[in-house]
Amino acid sequence: MCCPPRVGLPIRAETVTFPIVNISMSLQVYRGQVYMIKDGGIVSCLEAASGRLLYRTRLGPRGAYFASPVAGDGKIYAASCSGVVTVLAAGDTFQVLAGNDLREPIFATPAIAAGKLYIRTQQRLYAFGPINPKP
Repeated sequence: MCCPPRVGLPIRAETVTFPIVNISMSLQVYRGQVYMIKDGGIVSCLEAASGRLLYRTRLGPRGAYFASPVAGDGKIYAASCSGVVTVLAAGDTFQVLAGNDLREPIFATPAIAAGKLYIRTQQRLYAFGPINPKP
């Protein structure tokens, strides 16, 4: 164990069994739901508390997904190896809000910081979000 728990902090562990899904990346837990994407572009959403499947459907772009999904501002962002970033509404029903083709492979997981979404493609680093005017 690299980080032992601090003495005196209450620790509560729960076990929730999820249906077996063949995935090649980590999960995203956001607002009480678990999101996962497997190769081929199949997205699954489960209720975190019970493991109940809320939906499983094709995301859009087929092919490989190495990057983990990320979440923020009520949205789930999924980046395919082919360079398409699909934006889903977070929630218990499947709703695609946008699809953006960055036209370069994406192998790294996007990051969200300071109100911006950072995406690294094979040759570029993008920062999507509000432009902060200089004083």
